[in-house]
Amino acid sequence: MARLFLRCLTLFALAMWFGGFTFYTAVVVRVGDRVLESRMDQGFVTQQVTDWLNLIGLMTLAILIFDLAAHWKPSTKRLRLAMSALWLVMVIAVGFLYVVHGDLDRLMDKATMTVTDRSAFRPLHRRYLQVSTVHWVACLSYIALMIQTWTRFDRATGRGNVPE
Repeated sequence: MARLFLRCLTLFALAMWFGGFTFYTAVVVRVGDRVLESRMDQGFVTQQVTDWLNLIGLMTLAILIFDLAAHWKPSTKRLRLAMSALWLVMVIAVGFLYVVHGDLDRLMDKATMTVTDRSAFRPLHRRYLQVSTVHWVACLSYIALMIQTWTRFDRATGRGNVPE
């Protein structure tokens, strides 16, 4: 029962973080660009949304490490290494995004809804987007391996009728 709870918690956390990031990037940003007066207005919305996504990311990473540990034993060495490396990539990415987010915040004046130094903002924002993409790919890869790990665990322990 504890393992089922952990898996549900893991899926919920990933849905909030990975799903939220994917939906926001694919849909909300584009809708915001059309509805709001300027792309910069959208940036001030994104600034606050990404604060939440980064916080949810930290909580999700904590849950993922517990899930990884709970399913460690029946996994192959290669699978454990790949998942550990992907988890580490996600940790580094979230740390980087958190730091760069702070740098970007300092270049944005909420009172006037302006960017105070566009020449400094653009390369930082580009780097933020690049690391976000690396993070997204790492998370997607992690999810695929996580499902494989769960399947191996269920087969090894006889806890599920998982078809071949």
